[in-house]
Amino acid sequence: ASSSPSSSAPATSGPQPILIDTDLAGDDVLAIMALLRDPAVAIRAITIDGNGEGHCAAGLRNMRRLLGAFGVSDIPIGCGSELPGEHGHLFPEEWRAGADALYGVELPAVAGAEAGRDAAELIATVANSEPVTIVALGPWTNVADAFAADPGLSARIAGIHAMAGAIDVPGNMSIAEITPDDGVEWNVGVAPDASAAVLASEVPVMLVPLDATNDAPVPADFASIFEADPAAAGASIAFEIFARSPALTFEPSFWDKL
Repeated sequence: ASSSPSSSAPATSGPQPILIDTDLAGDDVLAIMALLRDPAVAIRAITIDGNGEGHCAAGLRNMRRLLGAFGVSDIPIGCGSELPGEHGHLFPEEWRAGADALYGVELPAVAGAEAGRDAAELIATVANSEPVTIVALGPWTNVADAFAADPGLSARIAGIHAMAGAIDVPGNMSIAEITPDDGVEWNVGVAPDASAAVLASEVPVMLVPLDATNDAPVPADFASIFEADPAAAGASIAFEIFARSPALTFEPSFWDKL
């Protein structure tokens, strides 16, 4: 017997609207640059996790400059709480310093940039305009705060696509009393209560956990790939990130880039 596509499959028209929620770590920067060049998506806003690898002031500055380098000036940005969750732990300060400094990459300043908006309010504004998919690349505090401020908001989110969690593999968080044997992945471990609150909502969630990213190791020559084709969009920025922060080359997996 032959089969045919289901008639109930949703029709697609135009790029998928997304909102990126990011902690602006090095792998997030590469993921964002890929999304900026992807015709299948339309980025409606970018919210920064103030409790992620960077801090709000530096994160907003770096995000404006990154967008400016791509010639983009119409994507609103915001930042949220810089506090960890009640049972969470912030990233190590040396990691945060690297993210704040954009790993030594110096991008041109953007003149006349407005102050960033409150992340939770920006998420609500975007979701109230159209169903949007949240691409979550850091802790989920901004999303949880948005849902807490408006309990009906979760019903207006098309879905969440997140690099988060460890299901049947060891975690990658090793801090204080937490070891990899506890199965905690960093994006969840910073604010586990926020993750729990979002997962308890009705929003469909697609996870890309460590179970998946462990199978996508970073090749040893990753930096040289960008150096070989510096004319490609974002390639020179990507190369500078890895050239100035060689430790990033030794990340075991693609994580948020995947």
